[in-house]
Amino acid sequence: MTKRITLIVASVFAMSTVSVTAVHAQTETAQHVVDSKAQSELKTRLTKLNNLQADFSQTVIDNTGSEIMQGTGLLKIKRPEKLYWKQTSPDETVLVSDGIKTFYYDEFAEQVTILDSKKLIDNTPFALLTSADESLWQNYSVTHADNAYVITPNNQGQSQVERLELKFDADALRSMTVFDNTGQTSVYVFSKQQVNQTIDDAYFQFTIPADVLVDDQSQGE
Repeated sequence: MTKRITLIVASVFAMSTVSVTAVHAQTETAQHVVDSKAQSELKTRLTKLNNLQADFSQTVIDNTGSEIMQGTGLLKIKRPEKLYWKQTSPDETVLVSDGIKTFYYDEFAEQVTILDSKKLIDNTPFALLTSADESLWQNYSVTHADNAYVITPNNQGQSQVERLELKFDADALRSMTVFDNTGQTSVYVFSKQQVNQTIDDAYFQFTIPADVLVDDQSQGE
């Protein structure tokens, strides 16, 4: 369950040695400059997205290239670190984060899972969408090619997300593609975007429904 939630969050964003050759050193330096420029550009774009509301369509592809799921939903982001993610099909689920705790509600299963937001997002590139924390950005490399920014965790072993790809139309986020460590790819395409429009803080507060099973993993996960 935790993996699924992590991938949803990631799904509603340099190595060196002491004995390198001069050519190798120049290559790494050039790559570092490219990465720094790409990261700076991406930060600037994301800084403009203080608030974001959009509908999304989702396509999930397995490691053989076969499509295994399509879905739709609604996304609301408010920096820093507030998230409302509602999937309306094929299942109705809601994920709400106030920046401290994250609540995942599966209406069909009548279950609420509670997680520590910081532990949940610190190991996913998606955290970069909602945070300007420099210490967090230092954990990722960013490259830019073909109108896409690709965010890759520096420590692959600690993330279930291998990389995250973001595409923009002007200042609007057009799509997000999540590549996870099982070979599965999730593509989210956004529509009906509203950028920097007021979002009621009530969206980021979750009230646990009566008579549901509560799995609180926020203390020990």
